[in-house]
Amino acid sequence: MRTFAVRRASWARNLRWLRRRRSSFAAPQRTPIHVEPEAILVESGRLRAVLASCGVPAADRDDVLQEVLIGALVAVREDRYRPEPDMHPRSVLRRWLVGIAVHQATKYHSKAELDGWIRRAAVVTDARELLVTTGS
Repeated sequence: MRTFAVRRASWARNLRWLRRRRSSFAAPQRTPIHVEPEAILVESGRLRAVLASCGVPAADRDDVLQEVLIGALVAVREDRYRPEPDMHPRSVLRRWLVGIAVHQATKYHSKAELDGWIRRAAVVTDARELLVTTGS
């Protein structure tokens, strides 16, 4: 019992030390930059190609692209776009938008997979009900 108390006190002491030092470990805050919506819309062709390379079907590509563009515009409006100051503004914007596109494509695939599993489960349930009602 005594060793547990000693370990816990040591852990708490380390945690207090870490909290005091946290400000020195944090990355410096960058200032948000305003981007015109037209600059984001110009990159829609590149984003469509990124979504295609991520495996988003052509039928759903425009919907996912719309989610990417809306997400980027909302993030800029809420001052969540904070690029590196020493890099070229357009290349930083492209990288940021590609990251959003890849994330949205991942969300699309996970949702499509989940919907597929739900549809398959419904078909199996219906088939079992069919077997029960026919008496086979």
